[in-house]
Amino acid sequence: MHIHNKNPLEEHVDLFHLPIIHKGVIRREIEHLHKDGHIIPLSVTCSKIYNNGEFYLCLFQDITERKKAALAIQKRIEELEWFNKITIGRELKMVELKKEVNELLRKMGLEDRYPNH
Repeated sequence: MHIHNKNPLEEHVDLFHLPIIHKGVIRREIEHLHKDGHIIPLSVTCSKIYNNGEFYLCLFQDITERKKAALAIQKRIEELEWFNKITIGRELKMVELKKEVNELLRKMGLEDRYPNH
């Protein structure tokens, strides 16, 4: 993404022109520099229309909240994957330890403490 501080449409007319000719509609995500200095992620959808001339119809949508939600979801997925890895790893270690305890007990002539599942 590129950061722009002019009108988003003025900045991107050339970027949208060629794909619109070939595909009819183009969708892009851009970052727009707000006049107060913060960056706004925008979803832009443009299409070329003809009505006594050639015009572009472009819709801009602030996707700040969508981006925040996506980041929060990704962070949660990573946390869950980490927790799952730790949990599975711990469980596998416990199974191995139970096998070792049972083997030692058998060598000592005693019965298994942990039944095999």
